[in-house]
Amino acid sequence: MIGRRTAPAMAFTASKSPGEAAGKPASMTSTLSRTSWRATSSFSAAVSPAPGLPKLYEVVLDAPLGDDDVRRFRGGTTLADGTGLRPVGIEFVDESRTLLHITLHEGKNRQIRRMAKDGGRKVLRLHRLAIGPIRLGGLPEGQLRPLTAAEYDLLRRQC
Repeated sequence: MIGRRTAPAMAFTASKSPGEAAGKPASMTSTLSRTSWRATSSFSAAVSPAPGLPKLYEVVLDAPLGDDDVRRFRGGTTLADGTGLRPVGIEFVDESRTLLHITLHEGKNRQIRRMAKDGGRKVLRLHRLAIGPIRLGGLPEGQLRPLTAAEYDLLRRQC
């Protein structure tokens, strides 16, 4: 099952069955913040903060992200607090340069919020759109849907 959590930053929920999605067997939660996936062992690799499946986020900032910061984040950088970051994908969705899509290939704690802060910006909205091949599309907040057989196979092959 996958679903959209009800949280300040929207995220995925994933598990192998409706019972697991309801939390009946113990499940693991990755070390990411509230934006992390909730998952069972089959999806541990997909949700791990270690490098792996790309995670795509829609981000709204309080002010445009400058060209220097974009270059720095796209090339990999070290934040002011000393945290080293791998390169990220940044795509501007509109001309205001405040609405962007960011693709992470690792999962540092609150990474996007920390990157924005390091660039003198504040994240106003953070919404995970996809992890690997799985996209939530128009799934409403708090709702679940079963993984398709194709999605399950894709995750198994990529994890």
